[in-house]
Amino acid sequence: MHPDRYFLVSSHCTNAYGGGSGTMIGQSSAAETVGTEIEDPAFSASLPGCPPGRVCRYSDAALVEFLDSAHGLPGYVAYPSLLGTKVVNSPRLVEAVALLPLVGTPVEKVGQTTGRTAGTISHSCLALNPTEIPFDPIGRTFLCQVAADDLETLDGDSGAPVFQVAADGSLIAQGMIWGNIGGGQGGILSDIHRTLDEVSIGGTYELDPTVP
Repeated sequence: MHPDRYFLVSSHCTNAYGGGSGTMIGQSSAAETVGTEIEDPAFSASLPGCPPGRVCRYSDAALVEFLDSAHGLPGYVAYPSLLGTKVVNSPRLVEAVALLPLVGTPVEKVGQTTGRTAGTISHSCLALNPTEIPFDPIGRTFLCQVAADDLETLDGDSGAPVFQVAADGSLIAQGMIWGNIGGGQGGILSDIHRTLDEVSIGGTYELDPTVP
């Protein structure tokens, strides 16, 4: 038997944007269903540090379970050899998880719109209000988010993995893109530890090649 297999998507790409489940996720079109959203926590006013009158979360993320154990390549990132391109030459293995997002750390991401881009973590714990919704009646705020300067990010890149490239070419997971800054000149991400803590369904998630 195969272990349960999951992947992450941005919560704002689901039907409910927090507090829902059941969205069918497709790759590479909505009709090509590969998974079902099973965990997308509701925003809460009771989180420590949540501003008055707002409701908060620590990650713009939802957990999706693969429908078929044959889908996906667990523990790997599709990796273009050239910056600024989307042509994937070979996957790269994720072999470690960053302990904390540290200012000054060089990072990269691979997104649907802008492909592979590189930047540097500039802020490690910002409280940010999403701007994807022109009118946000419940007042969403994401606590302790990470900003990376020069990490070119545009609409459609949400859910892109962010990572540090080790000396041996393997990848160190840092988080997941959900927004951009400076008109796309930089990226906003939720760090990997807060993300996995928040979408927990009572199990233990390991980032390694066999149990994603």
